[in-house]
Amino acid sequence: MNHNRIPDYGPNRPMETGVRWTRYHRGFRLDDTSVNRLYSGPPVLNPFTNQPYLGAVISAARGTMTSNVRVGAVVQISVADPSGAFAFRECLIGPGSPVALALGQYATVNVDVTQRSVAAGTAMNSPATIQWVDELPSLPDAGLLRAPIITLTTGAAFTPVPDGAFEVEVLGVGVGVGPFTLAFDDFSSSAGAAGTRSSRVVNIGDIIRCQGQAIGLTAPGGAQVSLRFYLAGL
Repeated sequence: MNHNRIPDYGPNRPMETGVRWTRYHRGFRLDDTSVNRLYSGPPVLNPFTNQPYLGAVISAARGTMTSNVRVGAVVQISVADPSGAFAFRECLIGPGSPVALALGQYATVNVDVTQRSVAAGTAMNSPATIQWVDELPSLPDAGLLRAPIITLTTGAAFTPVPDGAFEVEVLGVGVGVGPFTLAFDDFSSSAGAAGTRSSRVVNIGDIIRCQGQAIGLTAPGGAQVSLRFYLAGL
């Protein structure tokens, strides 16, 4: 009798029985008030292909908290490879704003929740979830990566542009109705000083391309303007 034969049923043959056994993880959920790390490690393997899942969908489900319309979180995502490659994103998630990222191409992935839509120490039904997927059509367009809103004041120090930002939207929150002059600094000198500065006159509702590594409000005097950055995927 061959005692080393793999049985035709059970957790080692999930396709034989049609049961997705719990040892084959695909998703993770964070619902604790003190733990902020949603995931850390290599991409999850698909047990049916023995290859990493192509990507992951990260969201914050409303669950049973239907009366709370403002459910969401801020997450920080970092990926790395042994070659030294590294990338970082900080973005918003929510029930109606999941993000889909091609995380399966990296060696290590970290996903941390830094802010939640409830008071500190108050449990949310599900402040963050990550689901590993192989469905390619869902990866490119399943939600925009939106950075947390920042507010600029005329004459204040320039603010770093978020990692991966390629567009910025001028929101109707702040002091003044516009037009506003936004300036981008491009750090291109060896001493770290601003090598070039480009300015754009914008109004509330405008969406423009990011043109540097730091941004500031230079006119009109005494004004404030709030900005929302859109980020490239991973």
